[in-house]
Amino acid sequence: MDGTKFEADAKRHSYVWKKTMERNKGIVQGKIKELIKHIEEVNAEEEKSYGSRDLEELGESSEITSDKIREKVKELDVILKESVKKTETLESEKVEKEATKKSKQQSKQISKTKRQLERHLIPKLIKYETQEKILGERNSYSRTDPEATFMRLKNGGRKNGELRACYNVQMGTENQYIVCYSLHQNASDSTTMISHMEKLKKLIMGQ
Repeated sequence: MDGTKFEADAKRHSYVWKKTMERNKGIVQGKIKELIKHIEEVNAEEEKSYGSRDLEELGESSEITSDKIREKVKELDVILKESVKKTETLESEKVEKEATKKSKQQSKQISKTKRQLERHLIPKLIKYETQEKILGERNSYSRTDPEATFMRLKNGGRKNGELRACYNVQMGTENQYIVCYSLHQNASDSTTMISHMEKLKKLIMGQ
């Protein structure tokens, strides 16, 4: 049994690295958390003054996902409508200008936060969640061939030592005949041996 790396038909600079994805995802989650915290403070202040719907807290330990943030946007939409309605009521009742102005500012802040989440942060978070799903247990993949993993070539020539999108092909032979081959996304031959032998066993047993 022996393995060799076959270069995939993928662009050289099409890599997606797990560490980069995790870092970028963390940055986006941090920005979302800051926005939600700010709008919770704005909402709490408004509630203190006029009574308002509570914005459900994300929680410090909970994972920030695109699904959770979409639910937040729905909550913000309801709060925004209530805030606009309050402003209209204050104006019709000719309440002092300062209170009306404050209510308008709060509505603007909620609207701005909702827009930032919908147009920028949620799409970015979805992008990194998709990348995370494609990566699985791998450290990298190619955007032009998502099933290929970046591996270091050691076959000599001008590509020696370069990182390229590849597949690790394992072959088992007997009397110079190939009896089994298997395709892997892991660069290490030692970690692919078990799955290769399991495939060979199934072939021998006719499964």
